[in-house]
Amino acid sequence: MDVLVRHCLCELSFDGDLGCNASRLKDFIVNYYSNSDGPQQVVDDTFCAFVWSIVVQQPAVRVGVVPPGITSEVYVAPQMKVKRKAATTGEELAEDRPSLQVIGDARGKTLEELKQQHGDDLRVAVDPQTCFAAITGSHIRPAKLSAMVYSALQLITRGREEGITTVELGRKTKYDQKTCFYVIKQLVELDLVIKVRRGGVGNYTCIHKYFVERSPLWQRIQQEEDEGEVIVASTDPQLPSAIDEVGPTGESPQIMFDPIDGRHLSSLHLVKNRVVRLLKASMNHMHASNNLLVAIGFNNPTKTDRRFFRTRLRELIQQGVIERVSVPPRRPAGRMVKCIRLVEPDSKLPEGTLLNVDGDEKDEGFGLSETYTYVKTHLTIHKQVCDLLEEAGPSGLTLQEICTSLGNFDKRTIELLLTRAAKAPPPSHLRDLGTVDVMETYGRERRHRYFTNATYQAVLASENLQDASAPRNEADSSHIGEFSDWDPGLFYGSDADFGSSMTSNLKKSKVREDDKPEMKRGTAVWWR
Repeated sequence: MDVLVRHCLCELSFDGDLGCNASRLKDFIVNYYSNSDGPQQVVDDTFCAFVWSIVVQQPAVRVGVVPPGITSEVYVAPQMKVKRKAATTGEELAEDRPSLQVIGDARGKTLEELKQQHGDDLRVAVDPQTCFAAITGSHIRPAKLSAMVYSALQLITRGREEGITTVELGRKTKYDQKTCFYVIKQLVELDLVIKVRRGGVGNYTCIHKYFVERSPLWQRIQQEEDEGEVIVASTDPQLPSAIDEVGPTGESPQIMFDPIDGRHLSSLHLVKNRVVRLLKASMNHMHASNNLLVAIGFNNPTKTDRRFFRTRLRELIQQGVIERVSVPPRRPAGRMVKCIRLVEPDSKLPEGTLLNVDGDEKDEGFGLSETYTYVKTHLTIHKQVCDLLEEAGPSGLTLQEICTSLGNFDKRTIELLLTRAAKAPPPSHLRDLGTVDVMETYGRERRHRYFTNATYQAVLASENLQDASAPRNEADSSHIGEFSDWDPGLFYGSDADFGSSMTSNLKKSKVREDDKPEMKRGTAVWWR
């Protein structure tokens, strides 16, 4: 009974300053006996009332109701910038410190009498000192455990084995994400919580180490992480010629996994072990990537779970554990099937080894299409873009098409060059190669399409369209194809003109030297 009472007090401490509803005491008792190896007990209302009578007699226990106007379960310390702002403006900072309105004669009444008097508002909690000792494991307060850090720790502890995400922590505390990152970092350094990655953009979950060390779920995860990988004899895997040799897509290899959920995906080592076991049990150490998550034991995954699992697969690819391959189907009209293949040490080429392939097979061996192009190093990027627009003709090119034609070149660089070319017209003899930017709608997408001046005029003429910018584009079109304009004043007409110009320049330079002030000893004169 003493152990059961200590368990109930610990659970009450985890619920924070306001404790929990009196009906949750039964959940604490059921949880204790479900994880206990000792003799079991029938947990009924009579036994719960008996345990209640013992728990409320403890000096640290408080029985009461929540005062009106209290919304937070725990005390959330204000940020330093809020305190400084209040001190600067002279305002009084209102702090919401939740505490129970204690019922004075609660220890002398039974649980049924208190429920009849206060209903569902009846709550039970422990004092702050007991709560602090249960959450931190010590009565001594470390220097890093400031008021803000302790507030975050209480909210994390209330989440039990589920923990709390960083986004939800910021929403409950009204802290910005930079502050949340700082307080979580302090808790991790104090070895009080762990931070695991979850599905979603930049989403992490913080869990108190007490539950990680005692929760059956996290114990199973750690146990599976500690298990070694299945060792199989190294063979020479041959690439299958058709998807039927990989195995039917609707059937999985003869290997069964325990069910998992999104919390298991937070462990990369667990995902790696399951994927490796599955691939080693598959034919040719290969499995179709479709529903691979279901094959390792994840039932009914959501889009977020599938997206996070793809991120885990990319991490395994970067580690060199697996690789993506495409397997041709048996039917000629079928599609290529994307598969995941296990990378074995024997199948890796030595570092620095080059594949010896024929000229016709180079592009196919390296996975490059026949139309794949590279950036030419002997021409400027601007010149190559102009050539592409001229070759495209009246169809023009989008930004994506231009970047793809240049070997997936940086889009921002190409867009900057095209924007400048559209604003600054070329010289008169190259007027037909000027760039025209046209906005078009493709489905729901708004995108730019680029033409040369010549092809743009041809499009307007063929479609019988008129453009306000057409007169500007047609200006000075009479010099197209000729030589560039030059200023005769930039050239010397004869040798005599050249000699007189040189004499004039010498006289001007001599006059400048004479006009320079003389330097006196011990002084310095500066001029611009």
